[in-house]
Amino acid sequence: MEFIDLFCGCGMFTEGMKQSGHKAVLGIDNWKVACQSYEANHCETLCENILNIDVSTLPKTELIIGSPPCQKFSLINQKKGNRTEDDTLIKKYIEIIEVLKPRFWIMEEVPRAIHYVPISWQKQILQVNHYGGIHIRKRLYAGKFPLVLAPCIKKHKTATPTNFDKLGKLNNPRNFGDKKLIMKYFGRKPTLKETMELMGLTEDYKLCGSNREKYQQIGNGVYVPLVKTLGEAMLQKASLPPKPKDLGIREAI
Repeated sequence: MEFIDLFCGCGMFTEGMKQSGHKAVLGIDNWKVACQSYEANHCETLCENILNIDVSTLPKTELIIGSPPCQKFSLINQKKGNRTEDDTLIKKYIEIIEVLKPRFWIMEEVPRAIHYVPISWQKQILQVNHYGGIHIRKRLYAGKFPLVLAPCIKKHKTATPTNFDKLGKLNNPRNFGDKKLIMKYFGRKPTLKETMELMGLTEDYKLCGSNREKYQQIGNGVYVPLVKTLGEAMLQKASLPPKPKDLGIREAI
């Protein structure tokens, strides 16, 4: 299926979908460096503030994906004393879905954002170490898509309890989290290549910008193998006639 990636960043959500057989037609983000990375790996971008975009001008596709920036909802941000939660970008995502009416859509967010998602949307909280990652990193996936059962046989037994997005913060003082757990796991700061591999990117994936910006782009992204699993389930669902219960699908929480 063709899709648009909202808040696309460097394109890790798109990468997982592409690996499962979907085709990106547009990415949207307002960070120039991330847009450059996205275009170097995928397709054209619309590099501007999504709040200023006329939704009616966007192409209609069967699938829409996206990860609205979640700093206001993060536990790290809450611990710093900032208890303001801003759902403006989530509301924009919802508006786009309501106007374009895609067949499927998936929004990735931190679990706390579940309270701002429409009741009618399917919701599932997944964690990276159930899909082969070394880190737990729980994330909410919400929208209209086949919910998947975690492939527990792939669960990484030595998963570290830290959220892997802290890797990006090693080089970004503005977003610093507790990096001690990461340093303890590796015994040192992970290299950029290691960071890419542990988020499911191959070494030939192109990242633009400074070294610090590259770390931040990866830290802002999603775990590619997990998204690939979601994409595969979606293609399977799209190719089958409606059934009361599909293999690997369970009721929404």
